[in-house]
Amino acid sequence: MVVTGVGLVTTLGGSCAEIRSRLASGEVAARRPVTGASGLHVAAIDGFAARPHFRQPKALKVTDRKTQLAVAAAARALADAGLADVGERDEWAIVLGCSASDLQSAELARALGPLGPPAPERAVDDLQFFAERILGRLNPLWLLVNLPNMVGAHVGIQLASHGPNHTLTGDWIAGTQALGEAYLAIAGGEREVALAGGADAPLDPFDLGCLATRRPLAGGRPFTVAEGAAVWVLEERGHARRRGARELGEIRGYSSTAAVGGDVPAAIRRALSSALAGAGDLADEPASARVESAARQTAALSRELHHRLGHALAASGPIDGALRLAGMAEASTAASAAAGLVLAIGTLGQCAALALAGPECS
Repeated sequence: MVVTGVGLVTTLGGSCAEIRSRLASGEVAARRPVTGASGLHVAAIDGFAARPHFRQPKALKVTDRKTQLAVAAAARALADAGLADVGERDEWAIVLGCSASDLQSAELARALGPLGPPAPERAVDDLQFFAERILGRLNPLWLLVNLPNMVGAHVGIQLASHGPNHTLTGDWIAGTQALGEAYLAIAGGEREVALAGGADAPLDPFDLGCLATRRPLAGGRPFTVAEGAAVWVLEERGHARRRGARELGEIRGYSSTAAVGGDVPAAIRRALSSALAGAGDLADEPASARVESAARQTAALSRELHHRLGHALAASGPIDGALRLAGMAEASTAASAAAGLVLAIGTLGQCAALALAGPECS
C-alpha cells in the first residue's frame, strides 16, 4: 500500500513544499488569544476560498468550515496523485476524521434570542421554551450542516464517488485513525484506492469553551488550536504502478489504543510498539528502549510542529505525517522507523500511531 497524493490546507500554506519552506524560514502561524481562556490561542487560515473546490457550489450553504476545508484538501490530493480527471470513483473508499460537530452555537444562540426572565438558564431548564424557540427560529438547514457524517459525505458528493464513505469523530486522533482504517482496508484487499485524513476548524465559541476546560493550559507555551485539513490518496501498490503513479511513501503499521486507568504513557508505548511491530523490516522486534526513544523523538517533533502551525485537532496527525513523508522523500538514505512515526493523542488519553516508510524503502 503506497501514498500517491497529499492535499493540505493549513495556516502556513497548501502544500508540503510551501509549509516546509515557511517552517525553515522560522515562520509561526498568526494567532490571537481567546478572551477569558488563559493560555489558549487560535490560528485561522487567511484567504481561504472554498468555492473553487466545489463541483456543486450550492452545497456551500449546507457545509461548515471544516467540511469546506476537507473538500479542498481532497481535491488537492487527487490533483497531486494525478487522479483529478478519473471518472470511475465508485470503488474508492473515503474515510475522514474530525474531532466533533461544533453545533453552530452562534446559530443556536440567535434562535433562542434574549432569554429574559425568569433567568438566563431558562433554555436549559425549560424544555418547552427551548423547543418553541428552536423549532420556530432555527434555520431548517441547521441539521444538515451538523450531522456527524457530513465531512466525508460532502467530499464524496463533490468528487462524485459512491463507494464506502465513513466519518470518524474520535476526538483529536480521528484523522490518524481514518488513515489507519483506510490502510487496513487496502492491506486487507477490500479496496484499491482510498482517500483518508482529517479536517477541523475549532473557532466556534462552543469549541473554544470546551478546549479551555478540557486542556491543561497553565505554564509553558500558549496552546494554539488551528484550522486545518489533510487528505491522503492511498493505493494498492500494483494499482499505483499499473497507472505509473508517483509513490510518496507508504504506511507500514498502524495501531490505536486507549489509556487504561488514565495511564497515558502506557497507551503511547502500546500504540507505538504495535505500529512498529506491523512495520515488518522497519522494526525487527522493537525493544522497550527503542519504543521509549521513538516516543520521545516523535512527541518532540509533534510539539514543535503544533507550536508553529497550531494544533489542528483531528487533522494534526495527517498534517504531521504528510510533512514527515515529504522529509523522508528528500533523504538520500533510508529513513529510520522513528523518523517515520506519527503519534496522535486525544484529550482522554486515547492514542493512534502510524509507522511510515519513505519511497526509497517501498
